[in-house]
Amino acid sequence: MKISCTGNPSKHGIAHEVKKRWPDSQFASQSNGFDFKNWTAYSADKFNQMLIDSQIFINLIFVAPGIQEHLLDRVCSFWMEKDIKGHIITIGTTLEWSPNQHETDYVRSKLKLREKSLELNDRTGITGVKSTYVIVGGINDARDQSSDLVSPVEILSACEWVWNNQNRIGLLQIDSCK
Repeated sequence: MKISCTGNPSKHGIAHEVKKRWPDSQFASQSNGFDFKNWTAYSADKFNQMLIDSQIFINLIFVAPGIQEHLLDRVCSFWMEKDIKGHIITIGTTLEWSPNQHETDYVRSKLKLREKSLELNDRTGITGVKSTYVIVGGINDARDQSSDLVSPVEILSACEWVWNNQNRIGLLQIDSCK
């Protein structure tokens, strides 16, 4: 199983933990030349090369509204074209449940992303690509103010359970009990 992931593995968080657990994983972030805001033919080619050998794509970083949704569409389309039976794990936020947050670009974007991920999950039988949306109640990124949030280890353990499960799991929520 080969994993591709958005995010910088040098910064503490989910991408960092992916790199620790699966060292041969590939990453796409600004730090290694991916400018998701200004997509070019070169970017698309580079991104597709990363995906060609992957069976898992973790879509985790919010760069700007609509970008995670664009990546979700792009991965699903590419894998369908190449007949790759992969699994896309997209990371959301519990802020989606807070009505007073719905006016922010971040939350509106995440809501559309969840809708798209669930739509793709419904089409798994047609596409051959599984899609799961994981709502996370904050991530412990090793800063003092995040110490009681969900650890990247716990998030990845749940994600691994999802992609190893033979059934389709469209939606999962993980919150800290602390």
